Amino acid sequence: MKAKYILSLLLFLTGNMAAMAATKAYIEDFTATAGVEIEVPICLNTDLTDIDLIEGVIEFPTQLMVVDDAYGTNTRVKVDPDRASGFMGNFNPDNNTIKLQAVSSTLQAGNGAIAYMTLRVATNIPASCTVVLSSFKVRHKSGDYEDITTANAAVTGKAAPSATIALQCSPATLNLQSGQAGTVELKVQTTGNITGVQAVLTMSKGVIITHVEQGAVAGSPTIFSYNPSNGNFVYFGSMNDVSGAFLTFEVEASDDFSGSENITLSNIVATDATSVRITHDDVVLDVVDTPTSIETATTASSEDRNVYNLAGQRVNGSYKGIVIRKGKQIVVK
Repeated sequence: MKAKYILSLLLFLTGNMAAMAATKAYIEDFTATAGVEIEVPICLNTDLTDIDLIEGVIEFPTQLMVVDDAYGTNTRVKVDPDRASGFMGNFNPDNNTIKLQAVSSTLQAGNGAIAYMTLRVATNIPASCTVVLSSFKVRHKSGDYEDITTANAAVTGKAAPSATIALQCSPATLNLQSGQAGTVELKVQTTGNITGVQAVLTMSKGVIITHVEQGAVAGSPTIFSYNPSNGNFVYFGSMNDVSGAFLTFEVEASDDFSGSENITLSNIVATDATSVRITHDDVVLDVVDTPTSIETATTASSEDRNVYNLAGQRVNGSYKGIVIRKGKQIVVK
């Protein structure tokens, strides 16, 4: 009987230890490109539902700098609304402590991101470095603290892009009315060699893109495609220190045109000659119905219509001979 009790106790303790081991804070391995800001997820794997505080120490290598006030005054941490709604995040750079505390809710059980931190990558980041997590614990609603295991993240450092790219629409605003069509050019300017661009081209309900083709500076691409069913646009070629029309597309205002629509090029990612990825902000083209001004027709004044003879007397249209009109002499036969 005693042996059975001891065996049951061991099984109970083993089960609890396994459950505690499964409660783990971690950052997944990631790649950091020199000179680029990145968003890193702080993850938690737990089946506990009564947590109202998570805190621990995160030590970033010196080449990864936490961006100040990324999500609000003195927070530096953005909580995941699907997992930690009602929580408030904070990172203290003096002691590298991250704290996620419930304000109006408790943490959802599960595995994955609970918060995000934005890091600025230095230009001298090494090929490999490590983010170290330690001293993590959670606090239960009962007030009891529990230590949790942690897992470090391996960082693969990549060199800064050897090229830059800037995109903008010309015109910046397209004036159309329902049923009308217009042409838009996507202008590009590069420094260095851009060898690829991928993006998603989408539009609101009242405008239609009827045709897309490469612009003059796109050169001779190995791949140039646009899929109107999902908006995916792909270009692979070479644009080395170019400036001009990269993409040309025809736009038509449909019957559903509201008078204010837009076309957006989003999820823009370019690559340089060494295959380093370069992200770009969305490019938005506004399509609006701006009525053109109607100019009033100019009519001749009564003074301009008057006709005089050489004596200065006003005459009518039946008068024959030399007359003066608008200060000029005219022979009327």
